[in-house]
Amino acid sequence: MYFIDQLKRRKKILDKDFISSKFVISKNLIEQMKNPYTYPHKTRIAITDYLFNHVSYGGWNHPCRKWSPLAWNVKVNNIDTTGKAGGKGELVDSKLDKDWENHFKQNEQELTSLIFEDSQRGYIDEEYSTYPGNDQGDWKFCFGGRSGGWLILEEWKNTNFLDGFDSNGSWEIYLEELDWKSLKTLYRGVRCMDQDFTRAKASENVSYELNFQRTLWGKRK
Repeated sequence: MYFIDQLKRRKKILDKDFISSKFVISKNLIEQMKNPYTYPHKTRIAITDYLFNHVSYGGWNHPCRKWSPLAWNVKVNNIDTTGKAGGKGELVDSKLDKDWENHFKQNEQELTSLIFEDSQRGYIDEEYSTYPGNDQGDWKFCFGGRSGGWLILEEWKNTNFLDGFDSNGSWEIYLEELDWKSLKTLYRGVRCMDQDFTRAKASENVSYELNFQRTLWGKRK
């Protein structure tokens, strides 16, 4: 979802610039914008190995007593409290920096909870889609860990990933029994997620959400 939104915005800009002939766009860049993801594994054995050895979450020794074979570490340790999103978000009035700093300190717990909830909503509300964006609703996620820093695949096309497998063995059997088309679909989706679901992207999302909150706050000043 994250990259698809960025892709649409960037493609719109590229189309406009291309038509106006302001910029020369290389063929390689156009191809990259069409599909920024890579799928290097081609055989059934290679794809199965890739999915089987993917980072997982939980286990029977884990406090939640559940295990999902597909998970991503998206923990955010530090927040850009300036609300400027590193200059990539909406422009804000720098003259209000000190006022915003005081506002954030006074409402830190409320604002922090709000921006994390908003940044997670796109995943837990089943809004996420992989490239090219035609599988929205097929993927269901939840967050786990003591600080909620793990994004976990909970369900895919009515298959329960959080309760459906009791060991690596049952996960391996599931992959081996999937038909070739379904296996490739799962693989391509996970490859998209491996690029979308990173700690850097999660930090960026949180920064954008705080930038949005500062923008709203600034309009009330």
